[in-house]
Amino acid sequence: MDVVVERCAGLDVHKDTVVACVRVPAPGGGRRRALRGLGR
Repeated sequence: MDVVVERCAGLDVHKDTVVACVRVPAPGGGRRRALRGLGR
């Protein structure tokens, strides 16, 4: 049986920047992705 994770997040951390990505279920099926970045 395959395991399906409905919600997940990741961080990409560098010296001057940080980027976050979040994947969540979308209305009507599928996935929705949001990216946010902070840095100089």
